[in-house]
Amino acid sequence: MESLEKFFMHILGQGNEELAAKAAEASTIVQYEKGAVLIQQGEIPRNMFFLVNGLARGVTQGDKGQELTLCFVHIPGQCIMPNADLHAPASCAMEAIAPCKAIRLPIASLEQLMDKNPQALLAYVSYVRRECDNHIELNNALGQYDAHGRYLWFCKKYPDLLGIVPDKQIASYLNMTPVTLSRVRHKIREKRLEHPDIV
Repeated sequence: MESLEKFFMHILGQGNEELAAKAAEASTIVQYEKGAVLIQQGEIPRNMFFLVNGLARGVTQGDKGQELTLCFVHIPGQCIMPNADLHAPASCAMEAIAPCKAIRLPIASLEQLMDKNPQALLAYVSYVRRECDNHIELNNALGQYDAHGRYLWFCKKYPDLLGIVPDKQIASYLNMTPVTLSRVRHKIREKRLEHPDIV
């Protein structure tokens, strides 16, 4: 329980010992294997998840049945959630793409905390704002850059995911085919060989 309280204190900030203790009391630590689905697409989630370690993503299917990666969850403390609306059917599945540990907090308990404590509501609003900013940044990158520019943006935004996330998932996140991603990387390697002074 003490480790859960410390975790929520990290998310909520100092001065929220009582709220962190209540959140910890309602939560459990769960372990997921690679490929496990934490939230199924279309279901109304009953739990909110916070990443402790590992890697997860939001994934759905395109109109041709192809997988589309919508987001990555890789920073400890990040929420593994498909929607900001806690009562809406999940717009995508939330899947562990590597073994991961998460904290599971029932949404009913979260809502009770938000009803009784403004700090809990502010923490949730902050999460929603941060995720909206991330989606806006992604949409801007997809709209403004060509495939080469989108990949460079990804390298700058998510350097710790390179070599860990499968190329197929990176390609779908950046709205390109794996073949296009491979060509972009090949051109970058060629350019670096020709101009080793360019990082």
